[in-house]
Amino acid sequence: MVYGSRIAVQVREGMKLSDLPEQDAYSFAVAYVWMGANKQSTLLWNYERMLKALTFEFSDIDE
Repeated sequence: MVYGSRIAVQVREGMKLSDLPEQDAYSFAVAYVWMGANKQSTLLWNYERMLKALTFEFSDIDE
């Protein structure tokens, strides 16, 4: 976890994104991220670290 951040992953390996609840027709929310910091530069630094830590991989599936 990145300091000042909370990440709630909504998927697990092998899960079909179309099975996620409360999604729209054009995008999927695979995780919710809340971030905070005492200054903008810290927030941006935390954001870059968070992007590197979340290593999602997506692929097509055969039905």
